[in-house]
Amino acid sequence: MPRPCRYLSFALLLACLLTLSACGPDYSTPEATAQNFVKAMNADDVDASADCFVSAEREKAREEWKKASEKRKQEGKEMQAEMSFKSVEKDGNWTLAVISMKDKGSGKSFDMKMVVVEEDGKWKLSDKKSEEYQKAKLEEMFKK
Repeated sequence: MPRPCRYLSFALLLACLLTLSACGPDYSTPEATAQNFVKAMNADDVDASADCFVSAEREKAREEWKKASEKRKQEGKEMQAEMSFKSVEKDGNWTLAVISMKDKGSGKSFDMKMVVVEEDGKWKLSDKKSEEYQKAKLEEMFKK
């Protein structure tokens, strides 16, 4: 009888380890990445927010948000805006996460589009690509 218990114990341990290894942020789809970003920003989680960006932009984002977060805390202020994930859209070759920002005081809101790119098998946000997208859209709009 001790042998089946040993196998059962091993199977339970393996199941626990696999479950724990699956924990953590999901970057497997553009939607998951955008949802992680929104959740992290609403929680004022600087590291989790920065981790949603491509590796080349991550440290810059972390530094900027850390400064802003520390300043808010020193001044005793909360985040003035709340974010929510709306959708993911395709625009030609661009993959865009549509994120709504709502001012907590006035209730006014606007939607921003952030480019999501695949990096090492994970979907990540890119400020640089977002700027390129906006520039391309402006050029397209004013093209004669």
